[in-house]
Order: sequence, then C-alpha cells, then structure tokens
Amino acid sequence: MNTLVLKDILGNTDMYLIDLLQKGYFDNPLKVLDVGCGLGRNMTMLARLGHDLTGFDSNEIVISELKSRFETEKELTIRPTIGVGELGALPLEEKQFDFVICNAVLHFAKDKAHFESMLSDMVRVLKSGGVLFARFVSSHTLQNVGHKFNKQMDIPDGSVRYVVDFEWLKKELIPRLGLINVEAYKTVNIDHKRSMTTVILRTK
Repeated sequence: MNTLVLKDILGNTDMYLIDLLQKGYFDNPLKVLDVGCGLGRNMTMLARLGHDLTGFDSNEIVISELKSRFETEKELTIRPTIGVGELGALPLEEKQFDFVICNAVLHFAKDKAHFESMLSDMVRVLKSGGVLFARFVSSHTLQNVGHKFNKQMDIPDGSVRYVVDFEWLKKELIPRLGLINVEAYKTVNIDHKRSMTTVILRTK
C-alpha cells in the first residue's frame, strides 16, 4: 500500500488504538461510541473501516464542524451519528455499544464523584463483553509523592487536571464497576510534567 494512502487512512488516530487495530480488536463490524470525540481524530479511521460510529462532544462548534466533514466523506458505508452531550449524562440507552473510546476526557472531572459518574456512564452503555479504551492523567509515575490525588491539581506542565489515584482506580474502582483489565496498563511520563495512562477494559 502507498505510504500516503496509509497515512490518509490512519490520520491522527491515537497510537494505542492503532495497536488494538493490529491486535484484531476491529476485525469485525462494531458499534463504537467516541465520547469527547472533538474533530474526530479517532473516528476517521474507524468510519473508513465501516464501523457503526456515534460521537459526542460538549463543544457545539466542534460537533457542527465534524458533522460537515463527515457529510463530505463519500466513500463511507455507514454515516456516523454525531451529537452534543456531556459524559456523565449521555442521552443513550444502556448496553448498546461494543466499544467505547474516551481519549483525554476523564481528567476534566471536577472531583472524585464526577470522575466515577463519567466512568460509570460509559460502563452503562457497553454491552456485556464490551471494551472500554480510556486515556487520562493519573498519579502513576508522577513525582509529587506528598500529594493526595483524586482531585483537580496544578500539574507541572502548567495545566489544571483531575489526577486520579492510579492504585485506587486499579484496585478499587475498576473491580467495583465490574470491569476486567485486558491489556497491560500503559503510562507515558512526559518529562515528569504530566503522566498519561491508557487502560483497555472489558465488561463482564
């Protein structure tokens, strides 16, 4: 395949989603939800592969642009459903998606209860055996040992983010929500200024 064609198909897709593509997660047609989809960086590849996509974002302007862009994609076999919505209160019925993407959204939680409600909302709409892909700021590998996490914090990169306590997430919240870890936890430490964790979880 021509390199330019491959780049066009993959676009700006998160590298860990590309990893899951290579591992066969998207071999069969799936019903996929992307929450906090933005301009569709992770939807484009999956749309071109023929998956049934739904995308939500809280930014109306971004959603309007995304709708317009997908309307011009003439080769799509299934047209994505795009809407405005907040994670934690998604206007969706339970247990309807095979795969949920949540890339760089959970760290905008206001507090611990809000974080739990956001994660629970995604679990609610997943089918039994469905997969959740999430990437967010966590305490894992950060060097501020004296701090208590599970709250909004000024982190070393100059931003304010909700930093989830990684050990609490792994040992308490994930099991409580009936989720099973199916891939190794991956954390990228960016010069000790931000710590981004990726989890791949499956519902029972």
